[in-house]
Amino acid sequence: MESNKELWSVLYLGVLVYGFTILIVDLAFLSAPFTVNSDNPLLFGIGVLSYNYGHILNNCHQLPERSIFINNIQLPMCARCIGTNLGCLIGLLAPFYIRPRKGFIFSIWFAGILMTPLVVDGVSQTILHLRESNNTLRFFTGLSFGIGMVFYATGKIIHYAGRNKVDYRRLNGTSKIVYGFFMVVVLIGSLAAGFFYTSNSQALMALTAEHPNAVVSGAGYIPPNALRSIIHDPYIDRYDDSVLRDMMLLRGYGRNGYWLFTVFDFEDVNNRIFKYKDDSVRYYVDVSTREVYVFRG
Repeated sequence: MESNKELWSVLYLGVLVYGFTILIVDLAFLSAPFTVNSDNPLLFGIGVLSYNYGHILNNCHQLPERSIFINNIQLPMCARCIGTNLGCLIGLLAPFYIRPRKGFIFSIWFAGILMTPLVVDGVSQTILHLRESNNTLRFFTGLSFGIGMVFYATGKIIHYAGRNKVDYRRLNGTSKIVYGFFMVVVLIGSLAAGFFYTSNSQALMALTAEHPNAVVSGAGYIPPNALRSIIHDPYIDRYDDSVLRDMMLLRGYGRNGYWLFTVFDFEDVNNRIFKYKDDSVRYYVDVSTREVYVFRG
């Protein structure tokens, strides 16, 4: 296991590339509630790609009722997936700074302990339907799972790479080439998305052109996978939320993602996610087609 220098060189390079990738992904996801509102095509493109395709990384359901909101917009992944992604980054970085890389915390048993809370929380909620979890618990069980999953593997790779005296200088140089290629792809893809999809201001123009008397004071974003997943949430009937009810109907019009415009007229009701009053008027603009849909009450 220790003698294959090339194997550990490749695995160490994989650690470097994965670390850079997960860092960029986490930054994109955490900033998405702000970038998706930008009129700059590049920034908007980063945001809309995070929502419209970011769910593929974790097969995330993107349900609003299981997500953390920043800037009145939910993050592109649910609380558990965001926690898992951040945990993976922590789990990857920690072995570089913890020495020696032996002992209980680098054992498979410690990794199992960190990963168990997510399994218990997820199985009791999703499979056994014994209880509904909450976003705080989802986030921290995801964080613990991500740390445990990556920390163990990364620690082993770094340990054996050191034992086999891999050429770190060469690997660091190779990784920088991969980083550069990755960033070029991300920037080109983001620019393309920024011009292809409908930005906040463009959606508002489409709305006012069709409904010139519409009064709105804020906007949100409904990610596409949430429209596919919402019918599979066994606890959806617990939420007396007008937007969640709208999403059930929007599924039939298209699942590309929607801009949500409304007057921010709140009621502090516990079983609502968006907390808009029952008599609110809500406008939805398809991010791909710019079709406008109006829901009331």
